[in-house]
Parts: sequence; C-alpha cells; structure tokens
Amino acid sequence: MTTARHPDQHLWDLRRLAGLGVLAVVVLSPWFGIPSWSDSVAVTALLFGIAATAVNLMLGYGGLLNLGAAFFMGGAAYGEALANYQLHWPLVPAALLSIVFTMAVAALLGLVLVRLPRFYFAVATLGLSVALDGVLAALPNVTGGSSGITHARSLSFGIFTVSSVPAFYVLTLVLVAAVVLVARRLTRGKAGRLLALAREDELAANVLGVDVLRARLLLFVAAAGVLAVAGVVLYPWQGVVVPSDAGLVQSVLLLGSAVVGGMGVLVGGFVGAGVLTWLQTLVSSFGNYESLIYGLAYLAVVFYLNPGIGGTLAKGWEWLWSRAGGSAGPAAPPVAVAAPAEPRRSAAPAEPLVRVGSEGLQVHDVRRRFGGVMAVAGVSLSVPRGGVVGLIGANGAGKSTLLNLVSGVEPLDGGRVVLDGADIGGYSPARRAALGVARTFQTPRLVDEMTVVENIMVGIEALSGRTYRAAAGEDERARAMALAALERVGLQHMSGRKVASLGSGERKFVELLRSLASRPSLLLMDEPGVGLSSDELMTLRTWVRDLAGAGTAVMLVDHNMDFIGSLVDHVYVMELGQVVTEGHPDEVDMVSSRRAPATTAAEGEA
Repeated sequence: MTTARHPDQHLWDLRRLAGLGVLAVVVLSPWFGIPSWSDSVAVTALLFGIAATAVNLMLGYGGLLNLGAAFFMGGAAYGEALANYQLHWPLVPAALLSIVFTMAVAALLGLVLVRLPRFYFAVATLGLSVALDGVLAALPNVTGGSSGITHARSLSFGIFTVSSVPAFYVLTLVLVAAVVLVARRLTRGKAGRLLALAREDELAANVLGVDVLRARLLLFVAAAGVLAVAGVVLYPWQGVVVPSDAGLVQSVLLLGSAVVGGMGVLVGGFVGAGVLTWLQTLVSSFGNYESLIYGLAYLAVVFYLNPGIGGTLAKGWEWLWSRAGGSAGPAAPPVAVAAPAEPRRSAAPAEPLVRVGSEGLQVHDVRRRFGGVMAVAGVSLSVPRGGVVGLIGANGAGKSTLLNLVSGVEPLDGGRVVLDGADIGGYSPARRAALGVARTFQTPRLVDEMTVVENIMVGIEALSGRTYRAAAGEDERARAMALAALERVGLQHMSGRKVASLGSGERKFVELLRSLASRPSLLLMDEPGVGLSSDELMTLRTWVRDLAGAGTAVMLVDHNMDFIGSLVDHVYVMELGQVVTEGHPDEVDMVSSRRAPATTAAEGEA
C-alpha cells in the first residue's frame, strides 16, 4: 500500500536537493577563481562559521542572546595551548580535554545563566568574556600576556599530521559536516518545534509541559562544545592564541556573522562568516575606509536582507515553491462544528501523591498577594469531571490570577489545589500539564512562524518529557494525530497555513485544539469568547459541551454573560479577590456582578 506524502515533505525533498547543490559549490569554491577567496580564506571562514553556528543555536533557536560566545571559543583554545605549552601534552589530547572541560564549565555556568531573564543573560555572558580577556592578559608568565601563545601550523593525529592548507581544508570540512549534523539533530522536527515555542513564549511552553530551563541548559552546553571545537582548531591553524580571542570584539564578530547569515537558519552561521571573512579580505587594501565599508555591509543586510542572507534565500525558496503550486494553504471557509478529541485521565506522576479528595478540581482557601494587594483572598471552589464552571466578575476581581494559581503560573501564598485527589499546589506548570491540566489564554499564544498542524503537534510533543530525543516514528505519529484532530472538527483545510495568516477566531480554535491534543482532565479557559463571531461562539459552545460530556472538567472566565449563561452548569462570582456568590446561572445576577467595583485586587493576566 502506498502512503500519501504530506506536501511539506515534497518541499523538504527539494530543499535537500538544493542544499546538496549549494554544498558542492561551497566545497569547490576555492578553485572557482573568486577574487580574494582561496582555500586558506575558506578554512578561516568555515572555522568561524562553526563558532557562529553555535551562536545561532543559542539565539536563533533558543532565544539566548550570548554576547560573550568568545569566552568558550577563546577559553578552549587557551586550555589546549596551555596543556601543550606548559604540560607538554600532545595537541590532540590537549584539544579533546579542553573541549570536555569547556562543556563542563558551561554546564555549571548554565545552571545559573539560563534562569536569568534574557537581557541579564546577555549582560552576564558579556561580563564573562570581558573578564576572561582581562585575566589572560594579566598573567603574562602563564598565558604569554598580550602576545599570547604561538604554535606551528601543525596538528598531529599520530598516524598522520595535518599541516598543509589543503589538509586543514579537508579537516575543516569534516568538522563542518559533523557540526551541521549535530545542529540539525538539535533543531529539526520535535526539538525545533519545542524550542521555537520556548523561544517565542516561555509561559505557553511551560503550561504545555515543556521543561524550558532543561532544554535551554542542554542547548547552551552543546553550543559551548561547538565553540570549543572551533577554538581548538583555530589555534593550530592560526598558529597563535591571544587574550582578545576570548574577548568582546571576537564575541561581537561571531554574533554579527550569525545575524548576517540568518538567525534560525541551520547554515546561517556559515553563510555569515563566509561573507564577512571574504569581505574583510576583499577590502583589506582600502586602508581607513575598510571599517566604513564593513559597517555599510552590516547595515545593508539588516535593512534589506532581514532576516539575514540565509533567511532571505529560504523565504525566496518558499515563495518559488508556492508559486509553483506547492502547499501555501488555501483560504479558510467558515469554521465547522464537530466533536473535539477525547479527554484522558491524569498521567501517573513521577512520585507518590497525597490523595485528599475525589475526581475533578477542588480549590481550598487559595491566596495570592502582590505586594500590599491581596489578589486572591481565600477562594474555594470545585469543578467536577464532566462539569463546566464559569468564573465571572469585574476587571480586577482576581479571576485570571485564580486561573494562574490553578495552572501553576503563579505560586500559592496559601491554600491547596487538588486535581483528581492529588494535591498539585506545589508543582510547576510543566508538572501540572503532565498530570492533565491544560490552559488557554485570552490572547492565543501560538508560534506564528509555524503552521497550524505544527502548533497542534507541539501540544502532543510537549508532554513526551524529551526535547532532543524522539522515539522512532514519533514525529509521524504526532503529525497524524494533529491532522486527525483537525479533521474531526472540520479544520483540515487549515493544516498547512502559517498561524500568522489566521484571524483572531481561528487562532483561538487552534490554541484550543493544541490544548486538547494532550487529552487533559482539566481545561482552564481565559476569555475564550473574546473576538469571536456569533457563529464561532456557537461552535465553541458545542466543543466545550462535547468535551465536558466526555469527562473533562472545564473552568472558564468570560465577560459575555449570554455565552456564560448558556454554557456553564455552575457560576462563581468574584469581587475583590473573593467569591461573593455562586449558583446556577439562572440563580445569579450575572449582569450586576460584571459591573461590581474592584479597586483593591489585581487581575494577573498571564
């Protein structure tokens, strides 16, 4: 039986063929007679391309702006040089030890650094690079000071020695192939999707079940290892290592190469390093105008080739593919009404849980204070399995803060959150997601650069517990499940469309499908009806009732009283962080509750 191939697979096949052609041209480029381009220049460009690829991994895929990447590259080169010069180790064992040591240092530093907000991460890495440069320059008896440590252009592997330019070129090509394979493993398929989600929206990634800190730490250590590889080969190739190789200027050049080549493009670092190295060689005879030409080249790329040369070429390729009749995604017809995916029971936890109640959600006297404001002041409520509960009140009443407390986005200052008899009040959002808690937001948190089906796949893959490892066939199974979910609700026509092209209502339905992909036992919905037409509200109402009928507990916040009144089984009215009344929608004055004053509570919008 022949299996139909997804249109994206055909596009990937064509990209692979195009990539092989480009690779052949690049490998043979030193013999094409390009002005100021030779095998010697190519070796330097490729080695800096390896380092720029590491920067691209951190920033383009992980969202980590590393302003001190040369700390690892120059540090590894110095580690190799000192082991060879001071301890008289052979260069290759010294290089291997230096790579391992660099990755170990990166792991220790990363435990702290990846927890920092992005701006502070950038400043911290910048400080490391500047500090190492200063320390190396201040120890001339050990490091050679500003003159550095020199070595002959030679790298002995025992049975053969790499010393000629062609030999270094071949060695560098082998390293480039290895680095590209590692980078592809770290950024393609499931890993690429989960990293994109964590990069674009850390909160959404955590709520879906992604261990963002662990994923970033592993990426940080891997990138440091790639930088170390570049450093330990650059040292014997250049014949010298100086303190500035670990300093600010080198770090900025690596970042510039990654940006010029294209952030988030697998070979963007090589493209950027190749162009900048060639340009530097080409304009070296222009004297005082060299820096001006170099700076204008940067500006030209930023203004006219955003996102970089590689990114522009990739977009051009996709445009040609769409013009040739490839998968561009047709216009969306009206949303169809159908039943959502079946819910699931809570997953088995990794450690014993305290059983304190029955099935469904029970919130017991939860509290949350922001400074002097008590946003949630002792709220208790319950949402049974198969029930739909509404949470209403004026802006600032504490409704979204309560959703944050249940989903783990905000920590409890007191009280308990119990799901299916398990006390989950102290668990992280990712752990709660693994136990069956799903969450949608007032403004859908999707990855615009990914397609609809890829955004839904993330909801399936996030709970696997592995960012960089995928079981055999896992990608295909996740895609099949996502496509099946779209088909069940009549939205299969949207599967190949980029989320950036969707309307607000369509985005809400895609986010809801992503949340349902994990088959949650509890679904929390924040303002799901905002921005929806009457037909879309009817569709949403049908989805939620079908979901509850299948056994899921649903709690939602909304200001549309007609929508709430026609949907929920029970409603809680909040005011000033407390539940002031509750009951069946027919028994509660919901219109008055919406206008209730709320001057002392803080509504925490995730």
